[in-house]
Amino acid sequence: MNSFLLKRRTRAGILKCLLAVREVASRVLAPAGGSPMPRYVDPAVHRRRLRAALRTARETAQRTQRDVATAMDWSLSKLIRIETGVVTITTNDLRALLAHYGVTDQATVAEMVATARSARQPSIWSAYNDVVGPNFVAYLAHESAASVIRGFEPLLVPGLLQTPDYARAVLLKESTRPDETKVQTLLELRLARQELLAAGNDRPQIFYLLDEAVIRRVVGGPSVMRQQLRYLLELIEAPDVSVLIVPFRAGIYSLLRWPSILLEFADLADANMLYIEHPERDFLVREGEHEIPELGHPSAYLEAYWEVENLALDQSPREILAGAIAALDSR
Repeated sequence: MNSFLLKRRTRAGILKCLLAVREVASRVLAPAGGSPMPRYVDPAVHRRRLRAALRTARETAQRTQRDVATAMDWSLSKLIRIETGVVTITTNDLRALLAHYGVTDQATVAEMVATARSARQPSIWSAYNDVVGPNFVAYLAHESAASVIRGFEPLLVPGLLQTPDYARAVLLKESTRPDETKVQTLLELRLARQELLAAGNDRPQIFYLLDEAVIRRVVGGPSVMRQQLRYLLELIEAPDVSVLIVPFRAGIYSLLRWPSILLEFADLADANMLYIEHPERDFLVREGEHEIPELGHPSAYLEAYWEVENLALDQSPREILAGAIAALDSR
């Protein structure tokens, strides 16, 4: 079987699996007081958490990397590659390393061993490497682990909130010569993200700021746009989704000019992550790492987000959406 067909089958299997998550969750969860179905956590997130835990354990034990490498009879480069995530660590090496650090609590050791095993698994998003860039694949790996997803869109309804028909209309316009196979694959990916985040009770809180231009721009024709706007009306009633619209009368506002998403994590080992679709290229930056030109770092972005959010609080999103639907109906 050629590699292209294999990837297509792999992607189809992933989508089928993710579509089943929601159904399984509804059957597995107890109707009242039941524990939520565990959320999917990508191997990349497990690797980051394991790296952070190992560095913390070494620093708590007051050992330098050279001290540890010598005591374990490893090369210094091996330990550095483990701590930076360049390579994974075997279960035997992990147990020996934890013993050297004085980590003997059985529950802690078992949890870290489980994390290491999960870190060695393939990501479900790796099947899409040929249709989206590496920064977006890295973003996808962390999206489902976030406790809060906070985004801004100046032009189009964000992918997580799109209807299938709206999404298809957008994807068909992303190239002067759209590839039908690629469009279908990207549509599958978009729906897979929506289904994965909707599964179970342990869902992230989703907050989106939309410029009014997003709901006034007719995408896919009046029928498709009307369906999309009505879907947004349904979404704003959900307890875990908030959509605010910055009205035209707010004028121009600073900093938030490009599609962007901030991921916030409940686990302290996971630094907040900012993804920006800049006209020149996309950017992905974590708190404490390098800054994005003109945009700074995640915490600075969050402050700017809150400033723009204040501009959207003067008018009900339901009122603005109803007005946009009425404008379509009057055509």
